Amino acid sequence: MFHILLVDDEPLVRLKMKALTDWERHGYEITGEASDGTEALKILEQKEFDIVLVDISMPGMDGITLIREMKEKNLEPQILMLSAYNDFHFVREAFTLGAIDYVMKNEVSVEKMLNLFQKCKENLKNRAVQKERQHISYRVEQAQLMEELLLKEVTIDLKERMKASKLKLSEKNLVVACILIDHYQLLEERHDEVVLLNMQKRISTMLEQKTQEYQLGEIVSLNPKSFVYLMSFPKEVSQQAIQYKIQSILTNISCCFRQYFNLSVSCGVSSVTDGFHHVKKLYAQALETAQLRMVYGTGRILGENERTQISKDYDEFDRALLHDIVVSLSEDTKEKLKELLLEFEKRVKELCLLSTAKAVSFYSGIMYELVSELGQKGIKISELFEEKIDFYKELSAFETLDEMNQWFRSLVQDIYDRLNQGKTTQNYKLKNAMKYINKHYTEGISLRQVSDYCEVSESYLSRLFTEQIGESFINYLTGLRIKLAKKLMEETNEPIGDIGKHVGYENQEHFSRMFKKITGKSPSSFRNEFMNVHENEKKF
Repeated sequence: MFHILLVDDEPLVRLKMKALTDWERHGYEITGEASDGTEALKILEQKEFDIVLVDISMPGMDGITLIREMKEKNLEPQILMLSAYNDFHFVREAFTLGAIDYVMKNEVSVEKMLNLFQKCKENLKNRAVQKERQHISYRVEQAQLMEELLLKEVTIDLKERMKASKLKLSEKNLVVACILIDHYQLLEERHDEVVLLNMQKRISTMLEQKTQEYQLGEIVSLNPKSFVYLMSFPKEVSQQAIQYKIQSILTNISCCFRQYFNLSVSCGVSSVTDGFHHVKKLYAQALETAQLRMVYGTGRILGENERTQISKDYDEFDRALLHDIVVSLSEDTKEKLKELLLEFEKRVKELCLLSTAKAVSFYSGIMYELVSELGQKGIKISELFEEKIDFYKELSAFETLDEMNQWFRSLVQDIYDRLNQGKTTQNYKLKNAMKYINKHYTEGISLRQVSDYCEVSESYLSRLFTEQIGESFINYLTGLRIKLAKKLMEETNEPIGDIGKHVGYENQEHFSRMFKKITGKSPSSFRNEFMNVHENEKKF
């Protein structure tokens, strides 16, 4: 709906204009009236209008003066003039001040006014498109400046461009926060490129709104799974006050990620210093700190305290403990194996592996030695699991030591079960998995969550489903969800999007795709067909 302010000193003219037609039916609404320019200006300063229809000749502040005042105050509605025969010299001046067109009072008609309003509407749309293009161009330029500042050495040219830019940044009290989306690889596995792209756009919009709200710096995305927030606090003199503000801002942003996107993020915060030439070093520090989620876990804000608690010096890992674990697989009780695994995990944590790459490299070496020792005892992993396990790929999907330790524990316990208990354990594990799935299938569960609950590896549980159930885990889970969705569509009037959320799909488009894949029909077609059949049954 396009909103119109009608400005004329004659009440009958205003009444005639309002009664000319049902403006709302055409997409317009006269939402404001004024009897002179002074009154109109007050209204325009308090409320936004798309179109101002103004009489040129009025007592007090006339139309020309009003248009001039609007221009000085940067008020930008479309201006149409109501004119009498002797107003033409004023009309020319109004055009020079930005008026769009005029209409003679004695020639006012529905058709003429709609044509003028349509002209204003097109101008407004074109202006909106132009502003959006300018905004995009401006944001691209800002992003380029930010990337150069973060990744390159600061030159005189870059400093000059920084001064000329409209970036909300000062050289005083600069700090960098690196925001990493946790478990981004799982998102890539669950969603297609279109869904991920839409999510990235929505996240960028949310973060842009946050920077506008705080007015303390700028955020740039260097890749889909990470964002860099460069902040400055020129008015703060207390380091404690700065740290408090940073903590509050990042906590709020983390809550927005969880609330709007159901995502967890880990934030790494650099130290505080002055000068743009330090930004590259601050970014490296923030990124390294964010990657300490490997040690401290995901979903946390990590800073100086966490950095100082980590020691990068460690001794070579005691391989004898791994040998004891291999021996216990066939010679000891399961309780003994659990004790050894707990000790193993404790020793791994003491290594203070500070990056995913180092942790994956460490565990890849451990798996190589484990497979070698089992081979010396005549046990082949490939025969035990009847499939090839890509240890490196599975380890690379994890982001914390806790996740890697849990994976290793589950894998070793799987090996124990296969060596000592065989089919009975398979049935027990599968029953546990089915029980968990049937209880939680309307939530966003994954194969990893179920395998963690059952204390088995993902590959083992996946094989159990294929062998014992006759279909994959994801097909079984999808079947349960779609079955419940069909029931809800038949028995309730809930919107399809809400039903999708009830059965475990946050994204309606994803729900619709899966529903059609299973049933051959879209959710709306399924519901309409059911309603038609139900109505026909009532008739008979």
